Amino acid sequence: MPLWMKQFTARKVVLRPGADKAAYTHALRLAEAAAKVAPNDGNVVQTLGAAQYRTGCFAAAVATLTESDKLNTRDDGRPDKDDLGFLAMAQHRLGLKAQALETLARMREVMKQPRWANFPEGHFLLREAEETLQQKPASETTKDAKSSEK
Repeated sequence: MPLWMKQFTARKVVLRPGADKAAYTHALRLAEAAAKVAPNDGNVVQTLGAAQYRTGCFAAAVATLTESDKLNTRDDGRPDKDDLGFLAMAQHRLGLKAQALETLARMREVMKQPRWANFPEGHFLLREAEETLQQKPASETTKDAKSSEK
């Protein structure tokens, strides 16, 4: 499968919440293969980070999405909305509340830009990130589950 097709197929899956684990795992494998071929392509790295997030690899997602944010930030300093949305959610899942809130604030600012104002997919991701940041981080959920077992 050509690189562009791996990228496109993986991206199509990871941008949507609620897919089954097998679909996200397959997307992760495709994104990993694409990233081996094009490790400096911001879109490829972003898709890898999103796939890592969707499969619960939150620490890897934060590292990958931080790199993706650097690759995708324009010369004028404007970041990419998808980097910020997935990064905020991954940071939150790791219990990095202050960082997650800061990243989400950056995403909100990006979404005010004219180029994204009428872009539904960006608003869906923003809403997902806002809802995710209202939930308990994965680290707290794990602690709660262990406490209730005692």
